[in-house]
Amino acid sequence: MPSPKSSGAPVVEWTVSGAWWIEHDRKGETQLAALQASKPGHRFQDRYRRRQESEHGWTDPRRPFYVLGGLILALGSLAFGVLPGPGMLTFFVGVGMIAGEFRPVARLLDWAEVPARELGRWVGGIWGSSVAGKVLIVFVGAICFAVVLWVAYLLLFAG
Repeated sequence: MPSPKSSGAPVVEWTVSGAWWIEHDRKGETQLAALQASKPGHRFQDRYRRRQESEHGWTDPRRPFYVLGGLILALGSLAFGVLPGPGMLTFFVGVGMIAGEFRPVARLLDWAEVPARELGRWVGGIWGSSVAGKVLIVFVGAICFAVVLWVAYLLLFAG
């Protein structure tokens, strides 16, 4: 009987790397490495296609856990995002989990990735230009944080 690796059947191995679970495909490549190897603007749709090709549809018992876990991470991060900690990072991890199961979410993330990278490069250029650039970035960040707190206050406590 041929082994699953030689028959082309999906083989998933789980390993622990620090505090993160990393899923390996049958070639031993991590999904993170495959995501990084894809071109910006196509990463999440490529990941969606790989997951759909390697899964058994909704009959795979892990698929609902990806969706539910992604929703819990994303919504929890939005709810507790104003608190200190990795709130925004976990939000994007949760949305990325959902994007592996729903193509419209993958397309949205691909659409947003390129402008976000351009904005990051622009902000990085300002940050590296001078001390005044750093002060400007910190000032704008503080204003944005204050606006988020104000909107959260209005949504939670104003009547």
